[in-house]
Amino acid sequence: MKIAMMTNNYKPFVGGVPISVERLAQGLRLRGHEVCVFAPEYEGYEDDAGEDIVRYRSFARCMKNGMVIPNVLDSKIQEEFACRDFDLIHTHHPMLIGNVAVRLSQRYQIPLVYTYHTRYEEYLHYLNPFSKKRENNAEHFLQNVCRRGLPCYMSAYMRKCSMIYAPSMDMKAFIERQSDSAMVQILPTGLEDASYQPDQEQAEKIRTRYIFLRAMHFYLPLFLRHRGLYWLKRWRPDFR
Repeated sequence: MKIAMMTNNYKPFVGGVPISVERLAQGLRLRGHEVCVFAPEYEGYEDDAGEDIVRYRSFARCMKNGMVIPNVLDSKIQEEFACRDFDLIHTHHPMLIGNVAVRLSQRYQIPLVYTYHTRYEEYLHYLNPFSKKRENNAEHFLQNVCRRGLPCYMSAYMRKCSMIYAPSMDMKAFIERQSDSAMVQILPTGLEDASYQPDQEQAEKIRTRYIFLRAMHFYLPLFLRHRGLYWLKRWRPDFR
C-alpha cells in the first residue's frame, strides 16, 4: 500500500506528534508498505538519504517552542502528490495540512484516516492571545467561544474521515463521546526496539539510589522519614 502521511510538524522538532509519525512510518515500511511523509521544512536541516519525505515550505517566523509555521499553500504538496499513486492519506492534524488532506482525498477519491493526538481546546492558553498575562474580558470571551467551537469543528472534520485512530483507551472514549458516528480504533505510539533492551548499568544506579528510601518507608515513622529525606537531599543534591 502507498501511504501519504501528512503532518504540520516533524523532526528536527522534538514532540509527541513527530515521534509518533516517524515511528509509525518506520513500522509500516518494515511491513512492506510505501510511506511518504509530507512535512514542513526547517532551515538548515537535511533529511537522511533514503528517507521518503516531501518537505514543503514553512514561514520564516517560528513559534516560541521552535515549531515552524507550515505554509500549506505551497504548490509542492499538490505537485508531489499528483506524481504518486497513493492508496491512503493519513493525516496527524485536523487543521492546515489536515485541510489539504481532506481536499486531496476528495479530489482523488482516496480514503482519509486521522490520528487524534491532541485535545486542542485544552491548549488554547498556550497561544499568545489567550495567555493569562494578556487575558481581559474580550479575550476571555473569545477563548470560551473557541473552547466550545473546537469540539464542533473536530466532530465535523472526523465525519470526512474513513477511520479515526486514538493513541489510548481514554482518548478513544473521549472521541466516541464527542462523535457517535466516528469509527475509532486504538493505535498507540510505538516504541523502538532499544526500549526493550535491559540496561544493567542504569538499573544498578536506580537500585542504589532507591534502596535506602524503601528501607525508610518500611521501618521509620513518618516524621523521621521526612527528616531523613531532607538530610539525604542535602548530602546528595541529585537525589530524587
